[in-house]
Amino acid sequence: MILRGLVQLALVRALRPAACVLGAAALAFALATSRSSSAAALAAGADSAALWEHGARRAAGWTVALLLVLGWLGMQALRTLSGWRRRDVDWLAPRAPNAAALLLSTWLGLVAAALILCGATALAVEACANGGRASWIEGPRAFEGEGGWLESGTARSERLATGALPAGARLRLEFAYASGGPDVRIRAVLADPANGAELARSEAAVGTRGALEFELPACPGGAALRLSTTDPELRIYHLAQSGRIWLPAAHEGFASLALLVRLALDASTCCALALALSGWLSGAAAALVLAGFAILALFSDANASWLPLAGLGHALRVLEEGRVPALPSAAELARAAALSVLGLVLAAASLRRWRRERA
Repeated sequence: MILRGLVQLALVRALRPAACVLGAAALAFALATSRSSSAAALAAGADSAALWEHGARRAAGWTVALLLVLGWLGMQALRTLSGWRRRDVDWLAPRAPNAAALLLSTWLGLVAAALILCGATALAVEACANGGRASWIEGPRAFEGEGGWLESGTARSERLATGALPAGARLRLEFAYASGGPDVRIRAVLADPANGAELARSEAAVGTRGALEFELPACPGGAALRLSTTDPELRIYHLAQSGRIWLPAAHEGFASLALLVRLALDASTCCALALALSGWLSGAAAALVLAGFAILALFSDANASWLPLAGLGHALRVLEEGRVPALPSAAELARAAALSVLGLVLAAASLRRWRRERA
């Protein structure tokens, strides 16, 4: 079913020395010149400034890797079927295997190239970031509901939809649609669900689109959160669906491992979809559709989108803070597998049709 020679051919073509050298030069330039802004360092504070500095390098390096790996491997996948139609060297593979074997072998070679390129990126990024500090990894959603308005004189109660949390975890609350002023001062109090004792408290001014984050002690499951505003006649909307728990991570370098897994997974999906598009569309049309698809996915909401790549944009934003993005969930893995299978099936169907036309 798998043709070893065709796997090796796809791998060698994807790892051409000239392309690898150019990609390495772009990555080195990004790692050498990236720095966190003074505004970011001021917002982070003295304790987290080093994390943000390392995060800026990681975000720059992985952004370059994302553009180059996806762009280069996508182009290789788009050229595969058109090359077969021209009867180039790929046709040295046996004619007896069916279309699925030919495409699966080529796709596996591209996936192997993605793993090699992502692994090399991770090594380079971590060597330059040189960070060994403890950080936080993105945890589960904090709340089940959609949220609501906070108004002066009234308090809103939310309940954490998580189990027990360890000391050092952090709760980030997201707010939007402030009215009546440039910002609103928010008070958040976390209480024990059993006896109502106060566990943690934070108070800060939040703008039109802002966040409030505070550190938690050891916290039992289902803790109650009371939110209120301290400014009269001002209100703001609590985006409960965006609230997140951040769990302690022993090493900030785990961020590159998370990006490696995400980028390799999404690259394999994009290669399968590129093979499908090149089987049914012209080269220019297929490239345009794939580029539009990638842009739409990267800028979509990671929590609501079913598209691959949707989590990469969010993961890069997490990197900028020196934090560790979450690994792909089971739903994301299943979605990527389904789209990869669909792409290979569509590509195989187009190849069988072309062979019948040539017969």
